[in-house]
Amino acid sequence: MSSKGLKNNKVESSSSPLKRSLVMISWMSGLVVGLWALMYYSAPESNLEPYNNFKETKTELNRTVPGKNAKPENQKFTLPSDFDTGHLIQAATTVPTAPSRLPRRTLEHIQKGMQFTEEGKFNAGDIEFEQASKISPNSPNLFSIWGAALRMAKKFEGANKRFARAHELSPNDEEITFNWGMSELEASHPEKAAQLFQKTVAIAPQNYMAYNMLGKAFGRQKMYEEEKSSYKKAL
Repeated sequence: MSSKGLKNNKVESSSSPLKRSLVMISWMSGLVVGLWALMYYSAPESNLEPYNNFKETKTELNRTVPGKNAKPENQKFTLPSDFDTGHLIQAATTVPTAPSRLPRRTLEHIQKGMQFTEEGKFNAGDIEFEQASKISPNSPNLFSIWGAALRMAKKFEGANKRFARAHELSPNDEEITFNWGMSELEASHPEKAAQLFQKTVAIAPQNYMAYNMLGKAFGRQKMYEEEKSSYKKAL
């Protein structure tokens, strides 16, 4: 082998480790850059808020959430409004009028009476309403609810007496008058029922349910022209 060939072999052998090192460094650099790009673009966007913002939000929540000792709004019982089935309905209002307020003991007896009645325990319910009437003997709402409870029990004579008392205490109350008419109609007293339905529409001319029931009351008396006229007004 010539001296020139030996010289070239020495140069290549001495430069091979250096070349391999450069290739390795280049490959490692590419790998690091690729991993960094993958981590940067695949990481989810942070939703963390600054601590000051968190404190402000917490303060606002503390201002808006009512305290544990907040007083509940006053409530009152209103008359049953499910006329077809006679089910008792307790409605609450936020601004009760002074005459409609009842003592707490009265309301407790009414609530128990309603619960017993809806469970079919009519005698127990009747006792609760009677106790309530001893505390509040001049409450038309109480006597109307009591009448509705007796109507559910099919005790129409007692129901009509309670409705009559409620009507005496509040003669221009649309719902009391209507419910009394419903009780009289179910008791097979269509003449009395018709009178009460007529008074209901006199108090509230837009009470189309009263016109409908008035038509039924006339129909049971075989007053067919009056029945037809009432049904037309109910449409």
